[in-house]
Amino acid sequence: MFMSFKDINVQQGDGLFLKLKEGSNRIRIVSEPVELWKAFVGGKCIVYSTYEDARFDKNAKQRFYMWVIDRVNGDVKILDAGAQIIGQVQALAVDEDYGFDDIPPYDVKITRKGVGMDTEYTVLQSPPSELTAEEKASVKAKIADKGTLREIIAKDSQPTVKVAEDISMSSVPF
Repeated sequence: MFMSFKDINVQQGDGLFLKLKEGSNRIRIVSEPVELWKAFVGGKCIVYSTYEDARFDKNAKQRFYMWVIDRVNGDVKILDAGAQIIGQVQALAVDEDYGFDDIPPYDVKITRKGVGMDTEYTVLQSPPSELTAEEKASVKAKIADKGTLREIIAKDSQPTVKVAEDISMSSVPF
């Protein structure tokens, strides 16, 4: 049976990574970030655990990975963030009104504008709020059996160094 393009219902996969859409994306960060360096060479992804390992690879880019709750649907995903996003979250962390030690006690809104190398991100804080007991249980259940962030990211890449320490369930602050 033939189908019209107008009738296609594209399903979102249950992938682990959050894809930030154009416009506003509201999330809740639920783990501290893991810092890695990533390079794409010849169609392969190479992950370096430290700057020292990545410094001779001109293609390596510093990336930060953290568990987040996607407020659109409540899914627990991994956010892959670069310097633009992390720099703005760091600015919130040291702000006298919105500062925090480990993870923000509020949702953040990441606004994505543009595509490719012309993409810009803006990060804003929401009013402070507590995670519900259901959200805490959901986060723990969804990430407990997935492995560490480093293991997940290295799974489909060509790691050049041994996987080092990582954010585990014991470091989630609830």
